Amino acid sequence: MTDLRPEICAARLLSQQQRLDTGAWVRSLRFERPIVFDTFAHYAKLCGTQRPLSAADGCTVRYGDTALVLYQPGWTVARVNYTLAHEVGHILLDHTDAPGQEKEANRFASALLIPFAPMRVLRERGITDPRSIARFFGVSLSAARVACERASVRTDYDGKILALYRERLHCGERKTLDILFEL
Repeated sequence: MTDLRPEICAARLLSQQQRLDTGAWVRSLRFERPIVFDTFAHYAKLCGTQRPLSAADGCTVRYGDTALVLYQPGWTVARVNYTLAHEVGHILLDHTDAPGQEKEANRFASALLIPFAPMRVLRERGITDPRSIARFFGVSLSAARVACERASVRTDYDGKILALYRERLHCGERKTLDILFEL
């Protein structure tokens, strides 16, 4: 049976990736299930409707085995990425609109975008400032603040996730992470 705890599900998804050049940009991740991303406006145009489909940041529409994630593109890149991660959480956690699922999708998104294993390494190096964490992972300051306060979870996928972040965590002998975080 597959473990559907949000943090474990997010770690498993990250561990299946070949590479992460600058963090977990959801649109460029590989998924075991077919997931398509589109804006509300483009989807409305394709469907021939003029009215807005949703006032939400994002939603998921299912067509058989395919999930279509719709989102508002007018937000910051970090917010759109978090919205996409949240919606992917609903998909991979097999959500059905039951109570508590929004919090689970948020936990999934946070664990996907700010994974525990590299976060532990940064903490061990004394990097705990939310602004530095936000820049390192490419997330909003509010998401980084939450990540700085959450407890770390160890998973069976930590080694693979650290390998994906290795180059960014180990900047070479002459560079330190402090250089990455200069204003």
